Amino acid sequence: MAPDPDMAFLITELKNTAETTVLDLAESVFVEFSKSGEPISHGQTLSERNQCYRLQLEGQDHYEFHLELATDQDIAVFSQHTPEEFELALLDKDSAEHFPVAEHYFNAEHEHNDAVSSLSIELAGRFDGDILNAWMGMFLQEKGVDVYRMKGVLAIHDEEHRIVYQGVHMLFGGQLGKPWGDETPTNRMIFIGKNLDEDYIRGSLERCLYK
Repeated sequence: MAPDPDMAFLITELKNTAETTVLDLAESVFVEFSKSGEPISHGQTLSERNQCYRLQLEGQDHYEFHLELATDQDIAVFSQHTPEEFELALLDKDSAEHFPVAEHYFNAEHEHNDAVSSLSIELAGRFDGDILNAWMGMFLQEKGVDVYRMKGVLAIHDEEHRIVYQGVHMLFGGQLGKPWGDETPTNRMIFIGKNLDEDYIRGSLERCLYK
């Protein structure tokens, strides 16, 4: 099951793989993401470049979407959510997994109205699970009515798998994702709500890291 019923997704060709090139593309991509997008279902092919698709993610345990790529072609893939949230993988016809040469996580500081915004936080290291749960319970008890949604990927001390979590108001839960393996554990969290105090949230989460 996917965290959301659909996800915006766009592929574009690259002249080079420098991060600055990807960042230059981001503004036009975000404009495309603001549009409704073309729905595409399990088993179909994403054939167009610079076309915002909305991957339909309801009714199955896993999904496959097909890409048509030249062997010597560099591409950038933009997705509405992080790959970890959806356990997204890029496989070739032999089921071998391919990994990006560079990744960038965009902080979508868009305003929904005068008070509602989204906040993205990234922290290296692993959390102390007991301390994090205690703080999260207190935070949601005090601020839960203003927290419309939380989601992301957590690294927990003594847990080799990612924890993919999401929450709505005062409800909070998570499930095991893929193992970290040789990757450096990095926590990526998104909060959407009213009057989010970034300094307080970031500082509190830093104090929840395992020492």
